[in-house]
Amino acid sequence: MKRIKILIIDDHPMTIIGYSSILMNGKIKEKIEIQKAKDCDEALDKLNSEKDFFDIVFLDIRLPVSQNKSIVNGEDLGLHIRKRYPKNKIMVHTATTDVDRLLSVYDNLNPEGILVKSDINEHVLVDSINMVISGKKYFSQKIKKWISKSKHNEVYVDVWNQKILYHLSTGAKIKNLPLVLPFSRATIERRIKRLKLDFDIPGGSRKQLLLIAKEKDFI
Repeated sequence: MKRIKILIIDDHPMTIIGYSSILMNGKIKEKIEIQKAKDCDEALDKLNSEKDFFDIVFLDIRLPVSQNKSIVNGEDLGLHIRKRYPKNKIMVHTATTDVDRLLSVYDNLNPEGILVKSDINEHVLVDSINMVISGKKYFSQKIKKWISKSKHNEVYVDVWNQKILYHLSTGAKIKNLPLVLPFSRATIERRIKRLKLDFDIPGGSRKQLLLIAKEKDFI
């Protein structure tokens, strides 16, 4: 019988241990094999290993930036997985409850599932994995409610804007961002202006922009 290979990515070891225990002891439709990664770099190492093709990637969006700064969070990692490993199914699990942040993940990543950690229990976790194994999608109750109320996410923050926010949060100067991002200074400034409009601070300062971005879990 084919084993379903699952990669759980989370920077909290106890979360990984808890999810692994529930899944290994739960009534999963197929035999499963679980591997774990604590950050973007470890996840990439496992994904890049030819022998480790994963059927499901269980992904936290709040992950620390990779060592080479090329991947700034879990959503960014998910987009890399989508592009390089298109057959992998992605299930997002997150503690964030900011609607704009979650709908950005939904729009940008188009995952097979999103679970808000406050909704997760043994029953939900097992059911969600079984549904995704069966070719269906699974969204926790909070996500279903928000999606039904918003057919389109008005605050759209793509991964490049998230990278801009990350670099700004490290103290980088705008004039230096074209050295690390594939945009001109003018394009970056236009993107920052748009972010301020989306966050309702059209004349806001850099500090205000980063404060709101942090509150919404974009950085």
